[in-house]
Parts: sequence; structure tokens; C-alpha cells
Amino acid sequence: MFSCGQSGTRPRLDGMRLLLIRHGQTPDNVRGAIGTVLPGPGLTELGQVQADAVVAALANEPIEAIYVSTMLRTRLT
Repeated sequence: MFSCGQSGTRPRLDGMRLLLIRHGQTPDNVRGAIGTVLPGPGLTELGQVQADAVVAALANEPIEAIYVSTMLRTRLT
């Protein structure tokens, strides 16, 4: 998921680091529909597993702010 330098540590970056994360799977994704009505659907079981994986992957990252849309799927992810 993350690339590392030869020493196994991440390179030091000066300035802001921006992470873009897509929401977990929703019933609309499964049907091939584009859900645009608020608040929208929640996550499927797979979507919840995906959201939990994001939490685990970023557990040791220094996150200063999180910005999400008003869609339920983004808030659950």
C-alpha cells in the first residue's frame, strides 16, 4: 500500500501530505448505480471491511484533519 525507501522507512516530506481515500463499497456500487441523493446508502459488508482496513492502514499516521462529503458512505468510511 505504501512505498518505502531502501531502509524500510518512509522518506521525510516537508510540507503538507494529502491522502485521498475513496469510500467503501455501497449497494449502489454493486448495482452499478450512481447514488447522488442525500444522505445516500450506507456501506455493504465488504464496504465496512474496506473502511476498517483504512483505519488499520492509517493507525500510525499523524492525521491533522479529515474532510468528507455529506454522503453517508463517506462518513462511514
